[in-house]
Amino acid sequence: MIKNNIEISKSKFEAIEVVDKKSNTRHIIVGVDLAKAKYDVMFNKKHRVYSNDAKGCRQFCKTIKEMGENVVVVYEATGSISLYFAEMLDRNGIARCQVSPRRVRHHAKAGEAEAKTDKIDSAVIQSYALKYWNNLHINTPMHTNHTALMELQRIKRIYGQTAAKMKQVLSTCQLESVRQILENEITRLKAEQKQIGARITALIKQDESMKHQMQLYMQQIGIGKETAETLVLMLPELGTISRREIAALVGVAPFNYDSGKHLGKRITRFGRREVRSLLYMCVRAALNAKTPNDYQKRFSYLSSSGKRSYQQVMVACMRMMIVRLNAITRDWIEAGRPAPEIANKGTVRQKTELVIEKKTENK
Repeated sequence: MIKNNIEISKSKFEAIEVVDKKSNTRHIIVGVDLAKAKYDVMFNKKHRVYSNDAKGCRQFCKTIKEMGENVVVVYEATGSISLYFAEMLDRNGIARCQVSPRRVRHHAKAGEAEAKTDKIDSAVIQSYALKYWNNLHINTPMHTNHTALMELQRIKRIYGQTAAKMKQVLSTCQLESVRQILENEITRLKAEQKQIGARITALIKQDESMKHQMQLYMQQIGIGKETAETLVLMLPELGTISRREIAALVGVAPFNYDSGKHLGKRITRFGRREVRSLLYMCVRAALNAKTPNDYQKRFSYLSSSGKRSYQQVMVACMRMMIVRLNAITRDWIEAGRPAPEIANKGTVRQKTELVIEKKTENK
């Protein structure tokens, strides 16, 4: 039985080429399992290992370039390791596709590949890309200084979380000596956060595209500098995928849970928590705004029936906001990434404001 399972798993990893139905082009798929010390790479039924250092990276890029121009490297999202790996591929002009580790693991279990090693993982990643290629996207190259910005953003977030935990301890602590220590640490962390924020702003200003993209988002109601930075850095897919895909990626798309006659409750799952948390605050700001806007109308309409909870209505408004941002970014990219003053002409927000002005004049 084990022998049969091994034969089945091997047969799944024979092909390395796939045809893209949208562009009708053939791509050579290479699966890579990333680790701190090495890369496990699955080519055409050949497994190779490259060290995760400058020498290993050069050898890997050289091998990929020798295979031709239609090679796509597929790898899992693994934090900083995948971030630096993506930067290396972009620097060498190699197409890449980042996939979800959770989905790859489900694919492995569905294909009877219960065993887990680095070699098997690289083959499973390649198999997953071949099976679901038409549902995947080749990632666009990252912006200048994107890796440095992501690392700074992560440190800034860690400092914020640490300061928040210290504030919780401070609220119940009664020893004056301990309170003094906590207050000093909180002050220091806030100062460090401010310095890191200034460095992030300075790096963004060096890239015209990122700067224009931030200005574009900040002109939308409810969105400030913090959210604009997070969207640019942590959601680079904006404007490159469909509205349903962006909603699912953020975690504001409700999925059905039905079986037979049972109609389950639609729930949202997974997604990028940091982006979702900031979207919630942006919607709250839009709802509290004195200027009438579409989010207030949406919230009022969905709440009027009384069948939906406050949280469900908020998620619906969050989805409306991220879908709108996706459409604005898509139009901006298609226009050649111009300055926001040009890109914002005729946007949904301006059209809404014109409608409100006309209604006011008629009254």
